[in-house]
Amino acid sequence: GRRRWCMLVVERDHGGDLAVARRLGEAGAGNDQRDSDGATTWTRNSQSGKVRVARLLLEAGADKDKADSDGCTPLINASHNGHLEVARLLLEAGADKDKADPDGDTPLTRASHTGHLEVARLLLEAGADKDTADSDGCTPLITASHNGHLEV
Repeated sequence: GRRRWCMLVVERDHGGDLAVARRLGEAGAGNDQRDSDGATTWTRNSQSGKVRVARLLLEAGADKDKADSDGCTPLINASHNGHLEVARLLLEAGADKDKADPDGDTPLTRASHTGHLEVARLLLEAGADKDTADSDGCTPLITASHNGHLEV
């Protein structure tokens, strides 16, 4: 069905038919739908870091700020997983760099938590708020320090 193409594109980025996927995406075939796990196409791609699919989703007009069922945006997921190029594409497309999940974690908090220095640097250069605290009152600096990521 319409929702399943999303997962097929993500799963088959390296060898799948992106031309067919592009046509489906441009037609709006499930770009912002959620699968049975509550994940959007962006959720799956921002977790896997496939740059070609990220470009396809942006071209197709998929909502770059739509949160999954856990409240995580594509930029939060890309930041958490250290996918620098996907994060860069999202920021260049105007994704909200400070949108937080239900726990108050922003993309910068997630990059700091997982020690992804280059992603943290990218977010700071894009103007992400370095002083936003999560629901526990921790800023990205506190989070990085607590998790032993002194380089961040």
